[in-house]
Amino acid sequence: MKRIVTLLLLAALLCCLMSPASAAVIDPIEPYFQKIISTYVDFSINESTGIANCYARCIAQDGVTIKIVGTLQQYTNGSWVYVTSWSTTGTGVVVLDKQYAVYSGYKYRFIARFYIYDANGSFVESDMLSRIYDYT
Repeated sequence: MKRIVTLLLLAALLCCLMSPASAAVIDPIEPYFQKIISTYVDFSINESTGIANCYARCIAQDGVTIKIVGTLQQYTNGSWVYVTSWSTTGTGVVVLDKQYAVYSGYKYRFIARFYIYDANGSFVESDMLSRIYDYT
């Protein structure tokens, strides 16, 4: 009798271990937007010229206004310090593409905030992306 119980327990254990691998796969969670189709940001520093290239793009559905606010920060003494910012507004596809001279020896962060407004000027939704460049 002990042998039958042992075999049954072993069979049950093997069935649990042989479950399909796909059952354990979890799809990544992506944000749901009402009007934003896509957002993108790129940030680099040309180390021979010291020019920071700050780029942000937003694509949204028709009938809304897109506002992009880009902020450049420098990491100094353990915190992020404001350097400069820009903004642009438009519809459809909006691009913010700016350059700024920076000093070597620091980390820099470019933050792009994307704001969407409906035809009445009421806020609908927003997104934010950032990139860090180590220019030390």
